[in-house]
Amino acid sequence: MKIAIEYQEKEEFDRALHYFDLCKSSSKISEQPEREAECYHRIGLIYEKMGDLEKAIVQLNDFRKVCEE
Repeated sequence: MKIAIEYQEKEEFDRALHYFDLCKSSSKISEQPEREAECYHRIGLIYEKMGDLEKAIVQLNDFRKVCEE
């Protein structure tokens, strides 16, 4: 997560997305819904910043679902 955040702050979005995806997967496996939700949220914000609103909405909806669970 820390690496992904560093890339996000540097606006190296492709690398940030890669590491957030890894973090999201490991969070699911290790049953850490808070971390998984944070990954969905940050990925959604990155896609929004990149102008890909469809992908942003999908990620933010997944964020909402994890939070509701």
